[in-house]
Amino acid sequence: MRKEGYSVRRIASLIGVHHSTVARELNRVEGEYSAIKAQQLAISKSANKGSPIKLTYCNSSY
Repeated sequence: MRKEGYSVRRIASLIGVHHSTVARELNRVEGEYSAIKAQQLAISKSANKGSPIKLTYCNSSY
């Protein structure tokens, strides 16, 4: 839609989201935007988040 001359605010109003959401998505990608690539990136980032577990199981009797 950007190639067709639509503004970020116009795209946002057409798809029903805030204009900053559209701006962030467009700034996040390199080259042409692809919803499939954006979803794949979001899934991979989601799988890699969080801190590693620092506690280990100890099987000793006190």
